[in-house]
Amino acid sequence: MKGKFREMKKFFKTFCALLMCFSLVACSSSTDSTTSDSTDSTDSATEVTITIWHTFTEDQQTLLETLCEEYHEAHPEVSFDVIGGYESGTFESTVSDAVINGVGPNIIFNYTSTARIFDGYD
Repeated sequence: MKGKFREMKKFFKTFCALLMCFSLVACSSSTDSTTSDSTDSTDSATEVTITIWHTFTEDQQTLLETLCEEYHEAHPEVSFDVIGGYESGTFESTVSDAVINGVGPNIIFNYTSTARIFDGYD
């Protein structure tokens, strides 16, 4: 049983690391060309906060927070805001409302079929 748990933990860590890398690439490919003080733009460009919403259990949330902390220790310029406790029945509508209003998360953990809902949102 411990072997399967370790395999799942390793898979989950790899999966989260890939998701984080993809979101960093997506966030950094912005074409905004605002000019301001060069020190301000340099400092703000190096600090990234990734917001994650999920419907995980408490144990799964603890594991996700641990993974985020480990990643943050290795990459101090990246921080995470892990928010859980959403009801699975209302999660999609909550995310939809947030995306439409421009305040949605960077990453959500839900069924893969949910992604098609947000196809076309920028």
